[in-house]
Amino acid sequence: MDQGGGLMRATQLAQQLAQQIDGVVRLLLPHGKRVGREWKVGSVDGDAGDSLGVVMVGDKAGVWSDFATGEAGDLVGLWMAARHCSLREACEQAMEFLGIRDHKQLQEAPKRYKRPAKDGMRSLPDPLRAWLTDERRIAPATLDAYRVASKDGWIVFPYLRDGELVGVKYRRPPKEFRQEADCEPSLFGWQAISPTAREVTIAEGELDALAWHTYGFPALSVPMGAGKGGKHSWIEGEFDRLAVYDRINLSMDDDGPGREAVA
Repeated sequence: MDQGGGLMRATQLAQQLAQQIDGVVRLLLPHGKRVGREWKVGSVDGDAGDSLGVVMVGDKAGVWSDFATGEAGDLVGLWMAARHCSLREACEQAMEFLGIRDHKQLQEAPKRYKRPAKDGMRSLPDPLRAWLTDERRIAPATLDAYRVASKDGWIVFPYLRDGELVGVKYRRPPKEFRQEADCEPSLFGWQAISPTAREVTIAEGELDALAWHTYGFPALSVPMGAGKGGKHSWIEGEFDRLAVYDRINLSMDDDGPGREAVA
């Protein structure tokens, strides 16, 4: 089977994997065995037992649950659990298993970007933390998840990707902004996104992303606000990372630039 355009959505891949269910369970859970309509094994790590079952036939083929742990999901979720990998890694491996190729064409050498220095970054002092938690109503756990810091009296929003600092934006309350120059355009917030998330919200600003996370929704932020043109230069570098999600919500201001961004 052949598909172009990078990675597929996780649910699409799970449906494709279900069509080859026998090969999938033998690959991921080789120590299991067929018992009636299910493939039985003791755990996602292949332990002896029968608490974990994967439906092998019918409309629910590929649905699995482990009654010992309460874990459950589709075949992409099983791939993540059995291989101890992220959603993106599971989708890449599943595509390889299915013979689905990535047809991204050769491009020019990528532009070289600067990596910002971490020198001088500190934990949030009480006044900045209070502004975020009391005035902006951001949960302390959210500040920790996004690793919000400070530097020379500014709030620091670190743009991390795979643990690497690729960009930094600063804010001095209430509305003074700046950012490191010549950094790679990327989304803010990957450090706070669960590897098991299937849905993500893209917000117009860092504080908007923090607010969504405070209310329980995994969220990222665009790096240069809403609008059009060069403000969307981050899309090329983030496209494949976003392609695996079943649903992407856009949360922009209800103004001219916000409407342009979602058009």
